[in-house]
Amino acid sequence: MLGGTTSNIPTTVISPTSLAQNLDARFVGTVVKADAIDVSLISTANGVSDINYAGNAVVVAPPVVTNTTRTSAAGYTVTGTATAGDTVMIKNAGGTTIELGPATGRNFSINIPQGSAGASEELTATASNDGVDSTPTTFTTPADPVVITAPVVKGVTGDSATGYTVTDTATPG
Repeated sequence: MLGGTTSNIPTTVISPTSLAQNLDARFVGTVVKADAIDVSLISTANGVSDINYAGNAVVVAPPVVTNTTRTSAAGYTVTGTATAGDTVMIKNAGGTTIELGPATGRNFSINIPQGSAGASEELTATASNDGVDSTPTTFTTPADPVVITAPVVKGVTGDSATGYTVTDTATPG
């Protein structure tokens, strides 16, 4: 080919299905980074350029948290769905894993021990498979129930003419 002639020679690079890491290939020519690989064989026939083909990226689907039950005093149970075989990690706001468990048959149930998370605390669930983590799914632990104790009457003084004074103890608020 002469002058400014351009020739397109279609070439397909197929990633081996067993590719566990990046595939390095060498082509003679110059490579221009674009959607297509341009190998200029005429202008740089003596040059060698490296092309790095990063195989298909592994994408791990994020888990879906369907329910969080129990209280901070008892610990929480987090249930949901994830890809079978993934490990689901529950992390606090600082990114520390506080508990993890397997997704078996697309379902997971993870018990967070008492004291590891508080009431109304924002946590994340992340699925992991072969060292690749999903994007996190945010959820919040339930608020602890408000326990109202009946007042305890300690004494009554007074009479019907002047009124009565009742002394007791009760839950504040």
